[in-house]
Amino acid sequence: ILNRDDDGDRNTAGLQGLTVRGTANAGNTVTITSTLSGGSLPATAGVGTDGTWSITGVTLAEGQQTITVRATDSAGQAGMPITFNALVDTVVPNAPTIGAPSNNSTLNASNDTDTSRFGLQFTATGTGEASARLHLFVLRGPVIVGEQRNVSIASSGNWSQLIALPDGVLAVQAWVVDSAHNRSSPTTVTVSYTNLTQPTILLL
Repeated sequence: ILNRDDDGDRNTAGLQGLTVRGTANAGNTVTITSTLSGGSLPATAGVGTDGTWSITGVTLAEGQQTITVRATDSAGQAGMPITFNALVDTVVPNAPTIGAPSNNSTLNASNDTDTSRFGLQFTATGTGEASARLHLFVLRGPVIVGEQRNVSIASSGNWSQLIALPDGVLAVQAWVVDSAHNRSSPTTVTVSYTNLTQPTILLL
């Protein structure tokens, strides 16, 4: 899998600026082809006297493809090909949405789904790229508080996760990571939680 981190320009769809290198018999010509059009292949390179070859500036189109590398000698005889499958996915997922808690909301004990546990137990919900993973955090300032959550986004694009919120002004932050490990920009909402307990009366 080749993702955005492998991309030379990190702007254009597809993989840019790739260098492919290898070894073969000196004097041979190496040809590289792809089953997917839209890139810079086919491309060829001569094999040096030290038995090495390289092709720079290779562009691969976005998508699943089979790459074939074949050497041909000076008499035009082609050797056995080497093939491998490659998935090029350089498209960054869209930032997820966080529907609950809503931005700048204030929560209290009435929103707690499990009063027997520490903090406010609250089910966060939202949307993201279908079947990708969502990384969910609760922060107080720059510090992560509580457990970081790794959430599966359903095929419908919806996600939900129970989180624990301590007292104070907090940020709930999420980003999406797709199957090629491309990461979206984060989405952050601010929420305030005050644990208002019922008063007690002591008779003396």
